[in-house]
Amino acid sequence: MLSRLSRIAAARDVRWVMMDQALVSGCNFLTAVVLARALGPNAFGVYSLLWTGVLLAVALHYSAVITPMMSLGPALPDDERGSYYHGAFSQHLVLTIGFTALAVLSTITGDQLVERDLAAFRTVIPLIVAAFVWQEYVRRYCFAVQRPRRAFVADLLRSGGQLVVVVAMWRMGISELSVMLWGIAICAALGSLPMIGLGLRWRHDSALWHRHLHFSKWMVGGDVVRWFSGNLFLVATGAVIGASAAGAFRAAQQLCGPLQILLQALANIIPVRLAASFGRGGTEALRQNTGQMTRVIAAVTLPVVALLAVAPEPLVVLFFGAEFAPYANLVPWFALATGLMVAGSAWRIGLAVNETTRPVFTIYVVTAALSIATAKPITENFGVLGAAIAVAALALIQQAYFAWAFYRSTRQERPS
Repeated sequence: MLSRLSRIAAARDVRWVMMDQALVSGCNFLTAVVLARALGPNAFGVYSLLWTGVLLAVALHYSAVITPMMSLGPALPDDERGSYYHGAFSQHLVLTIGFTALAVLSTITGDQLVERDLAAFRTVIPLIVAAFVWQEYVRRYCFAVQRPRRAFVADLLRSGGQLVVVVAMWRMGISELSVMLWGIAICAALGSLPMIGLGLRWRHDSALWHRHLHFSKWMVGGDVVRWFSGNLFLVATGAVIGASAAGAFRAAQQLCGPLQILLQALANIIPVRLAASFGRGGTEALRQNTGQMTRVIAAVTLPVVALLAVAPEPLVVLFFGAEFAPYANLVPWFALATGLMVAGSAWRIGLAVNETTRPVFTIYVVTAALSIATAKPITENFGVLGAAIAVAALALIQQAYFAWAFYRSTRQERPS
């Protein structure tokens, strides 16, 4: 009876996680649609280039704090879990301050990257970085401790709030990017309010810092080089062709919203499930559960990729408008790239659960080097379409390597 009740509760938690991620990804997708329509391709391209910096800060924080927290915390005994989460919170606080300071510096020195004066963004971008990192920690902590409803409230305030604010500004005729960013920043700050009542407090734990450093050193380095491999073609498009092309590049990526919903939902579910199975059954259980998850995810992903590949132009016109229609041929390639990342997510997370994170860094270094070497010549010679095809090729290389590295590492550690 208790086992049955436990399964029912787990199923409810999964539903809340899926609803939460549908809310986040759906609202983010619609926010991008409204911003693209309100700003036009050129200003939306500037927004896309600025946003890559925000996403880099969030990704580094995710690797340094959240990934180890979600992979290690659920596997700890009950009497050790509370002090562990207090230590992780302290690390989060220190790193948030550091990322905010770096954002201030970047807005002062980054004028040449986007080829325009960033004075209007020198306050709002650091605030967005701080608020997004903080709110992301709140929601992921809630998932780690099996409190998905509180995470849903946090995301409703941030993602739902920002969509309402951006739509209201658009309907009022406000089309200034800096003003819209202020609305997004305020909503992200509101999304951090559910942290009240969680009972987290400062607890410095040097052993935890060292363990997290050992766990995530390759992943943090991997995120830096992954940023290059994932965003360098966007930057090259903006530099070689112009901000309008960069805006269209990002719009085509945003059309893969359903796949992003699945990818982000899996990032909330898989680490906890694989960590729990690893804690109970060791490497063998980890291999079995990872394989099962990969097969199910691939079966769900394929129809979505097929739809985006078959009918890209009507979807682009429907969501972003006719001025983005010439770039509809980018969508199938981004759908393929995102579909590959979704299908391979269990392998990558399985490596993290097994505390084998060096392969993550290795493959991101390789693909970043390929991006640095090829982004400009590919964009110059083959345009935006060439850049989109290159992104898909890099995704294929990454996921194939994750699969090989996961099964190799777990096979080596299987008991004889």
